[in-house]
Order: sequence, then C-alpha cells, then structure tokens
Amino acid sequence: MKKTLKLALLLCLTALMMLLTASCGQLLGNLSGDRETTPAETTPENSFCSHSETQYIPAVERTCTQDGTTEGMKCLLCGEHLWAQCLIPAGHTEVIDERVEPTCTQTGLTEGSHCSMCGEVLIAQTEIPAKGHHYVLEIGDPREATVTLKYACDKDNCEDFYTEEITPVDFTITRENRQIIDSNLIEYRDPELVDGYVPLLEWQVATVTIPAVFLFFYVWYRVVAIDDEAFEQIIPHEVIIPITVTTIGDYIFWWWMSSGMTVIKFAGTMEQWEAIVQDSKWNYVGESVAPIEVQCSDGGFGYKDGISNRPQ
Repeated sequence: MKKTLKLALLLCLTALMMLLTASCGQLLGNLSGDRETTPAETTPENSFCSHSETQYIPAVERTCTQDGTTEGMKCLLCGEHLWAQCLIPAGHTEVIDERVEPTCTQTGLTEGSHCSMCGEVLIAQTEIPAKGHHYVLEIGDPREATVTLKYACDKDNCEDFYTEEITPVDFTITRENRQIIDSNLIEYRDPELVDGYVPLLEWQVATVTIPAVFLFFYVWYRVVAIDDEAFEQIIPHEVIIPITVTTIGDYIFWWWMSSGMTVIKFAGTMEQWEAIVQDSKWNYVGESVAPIEVQCSDGGFGYKDGISNRPQ
C-alpha cells in the first residue's frame, strides 16, 4: 500500500515539473520574439488584403522655399501605399530680364533675372549710363555771307541735331599767321623707313587740308587767299584747297614741289579752279615751273610750262 502511494506521488511531481518547464519555455519565446504562429494565422485567407478601404492623399504644391509632393493613395486596412507620392523639391523658376541698351539720353540696364513664382530678384540689373551725344559738324555752303553750321549726332539711331548761323571773317593765310590754323589743317604721320633709315626731312611729311572755315578764339574765319610762300618749310603728303579760296600768291608750293609733291586737290570744279586769281609764279620752284596735276571734284588736268591742259 505504501509503495503504491509513493509511486503515485512521484508521477504527480514529474507531471508538475513537465508542466512548469513547458510554460517557462513558452514565456521566454514570447519575450524574444520567436513566438510560433498558429496554423490559423498563416492561412492564405488572412495574409491577403483586398484594400477595400482606401484614403486619397492630395498633392501638395511646392513653393520657392517649401518642398511639395505628388498625389497618392493608401489602404486603411493594411497601411500599404497604393499610389506612391513623389517629392517635388523647392526652388525658384528663373526668368531672364533682357539687357536694355542705353541711348544718348536714356540710361540702360544690364541683363538680370527674377523668379516668375514669387517675384524675387535673382540677379539684379544695374544701370548703364547714357552715352551722351557726339556731334559732328556739317558746314553749309562756306561761300555764303551767312553760313549754316549743322551739328548732328553720329551715334546709332540718334537723329538729334542743332544748327548755328555764322558770319565768317575773311582770312588770308600767310607765313606769319599760318600757326593759327596749324591744328586745323596739318596732320602729321610717322616717318617711313627706307632701307632702315629715316629719309631726309621725312619727319615733316604731313597731310594738309586747308579748312574753308575755322574757329579761333570764338571768332569764325573763312579762308579766301593763300599769300606768298605761306607754307614755307611744310613738306606735305597731300594738299586739299577749299572752294572758298579766290587768290593764290607766288611760290606757295615752293617746298612742296621741292619734295616731289605734284598733286593738288581742289574741293571745287575745274572751272572754279581756273577762276582763282593765281600769281604768275604760284607754281614755281626757284626759277623753274614745276609740273603739277590738279584734281577737282569733276576731274583733273595738268600744267606743263605753266600752261593748263584742261579740256575745253
């Protein structure tokens, strides 16, 4: 009888220990995340979501400083995003502000840019100063008692001008007063080398344009005559005589002919040139007559032994 009771008690203790051991294992498994799923939890019917309940997510417009997103949709049952939203980065939309060219009287602007969304200036335009007028003198008929001077702006697309009426004083060029108009009529050029050397007197080579009218100390003068030896010690490359000249003295081209210059350009016609009162030795070099060619606005002719060969 006692042996039977002991055997029954031993069996009960063994069963209790097994039960406690199983309970502790299950508890530790749950804590470590290794809980075993039941067959009911792994059936295909429970793992598939029909997405029968969804939520539409509207798009968020971006701004120049805040990101935006595209529209989307997600399932309210499982949380899956059915339409994925995309990020739209923030940023300005640049528009070019074109350069504005200045005029003679109006200022201009450099090229710049701004944002078309918020209006913020991205590259500021800076002011370009106005060009200002540049007037070129146009002289009317210089032979008239009253001469019209027109000052016209020669810059692009500018038609601005103004006029002035003057009454010039007659002026005769002499050796003594020639320096008065040197700045108006003589343009020096650099000497040209010949075999590596500067030719004799080449430093004096100049282009001479005798002005019809010129301004000196606020007084306008008209060149009407060239006196004897007026251009002594001037060795020109080219000479232009204005249409206002009516008298030419002796030996005015003395140095010119000595230098080999044989061409004179006259601003008027051949008939007007022959109407000029010319002294008998106007084209002499020493006691010899220099061969000379005169080029006029309507043609040219030469002199041989002082006699004109202009066609009649």
